[in-house]
Amino acid sequence: SAGFTRLLVDPTRGLLYAADEIQNCVHVVNTATYAEMVSIGVGSGPHVMELRPDGAYLFVGLEGGSEVAVIDLNSLAPAASILVAGTVTGLVVGNNNLLYVSTTSPSHPPIAMFDVSSLPATFVGDMATGGWGECIDGRSADRTRMYTQDLTTSLAVEQWDISGASPVMVQSAGLSSGPCVMTSSPDNNRVYLTHMDDFWGVRFPFDDGVLPVHRASDLAKAGEFRVEWTPRAIALSTSGARAYVAHDSTLLNATYPVDVRHNPSRKDLHVFDT
Repeated sequence: SAGFTRLLVDPTRGLLYAADEIQNCVHVVNTATYAEMVSIGVGSGPHVMELRPDGAYLFVGLEGGSEVAVIDLNSLAPAASILVAGTVTGLVVGNNNLLYVSTTSPSHPPIAMFDVSSLPATFVGDMATGGWGECIDGRSADRTRMYTQDLTTSLAVEQWDISGASPVMVQSAGLSSGPCVMTSSPDNNRVYLTHMDDFWGVRFPFDDGVLPVHRASDLAKAGEFRVEWTPRAIALSTSGARAYVAHDSTLLNATYPVDVRHNPSRKDLHVFDT
């Protein structure tokens, strides 16, 4: 069985990476055939993932250790990991090869920055943010915008310009959906939200399997679509025409009862036409 926590599409290789917290690995799936090619062990509790802009390396945040696992995608083998303070809650790499890592450590600034233009990574400094609960939600497809939330004070999502050497806040907007993970459309115009899993032991599921879509320009809600259970992870194809969604099994969707088609005790991966 698998416990998918995050999904990520590789636009250059035509692959889908699925972090699995039960088997403590990353599954590599061919998006043309939906067949698994290989699974790569990365350590305890893999969840958030991010690619380096050139596609050479995959970064995987581990909930079971204070580190970011690194996979060499040319050899599909683990590389030297990146040590951080606290449990990793979010990862983003800007187009300048700066890796932003958010953690839960109250004794350390919430977001650390690493230069990953060459590996091993080099610590650059800490990002100035609000509270120590600042968590990275995601980024735009062109890597010029990063989305964060301060989960200790509010549910507001903040949008940052990360195209330069130092991040600059662009705008913020309140959300009623609780802690979330954002995935950007390839044209950078929309962001898709899924809920964050078991943040500090508290679940914030979306209502009845609703997966909201927001405009990137003002973060206002633009629409939604429904999945079978609480959406846990989403990745979009390179064109944006397909959405790969992993859902939880904690809530049954009244609109689309799935117990007649699926085992409700198993987390599933599905493909949607957006």
